[in-house]
Amino acid sequence: MFKTKFKSISAVFFLILFGSILRIYNLNFDDFWYDEMVTFWLSDPNLTFFETLKRVFSSNLMVTYEIFLKLYHQLVGYDVYNSRYFSSILSIISLTFFYALLRKNSSNEAAIYGLLLLVINIYHIKYSLELRSYILTFLFTIILISLIFENKKIKPSFEILNYFSIFFVSLILLFSHAF
Repeated sequence: MFKTKFKSISAVFFLILFGSILRIYNLNFDDFWYDEMVTFWLSDPNLTFFETLKRVFSSNLMVTYEIFLKLYHQLVGYDVYNSRYFSSILSIISLTFFYALLRKNSSNEAAIYGLLLLVINIYHIKYSLELRSYILTFLFTIILISLIFENKKIKPSFEILNYFSIFFVSLILLFSHAF
């Protein structure tokens, strides 16, 4: 029993480590695209919150990503090279949440295989290297699905906190790009 758990934990740890390396390797190798430059401009931490909202609503409706990126810039500094680490961090967090979602709704082996497929998914890797809102939308979608489903079924009893959490995550997703 202990050997099986150790192998599972080791496999998950290795996959998340491998996924992290894939996402951080050559992180700032490519130049910013036009929309990434706009995102960087919108998330300037030297602006007030209302000036940021004015810029965001005048250019697009991806409010959630720009506000979180602005908070990230306030913590680590407003630098082009630091910006892409934000998306990579979100991507690595989404790997762990994806595994937790699969583990909660399927067998451990299926969860490990699902994690492997996400770790090597070229789209997930590329979106974690770009300053775009796709990876944040993916993370919040995983969180929303995990709030609704448990053991392959919709949660039978919803508490008020669960309703509030679903509403809050859905509201955040409404101001994300792809949702």
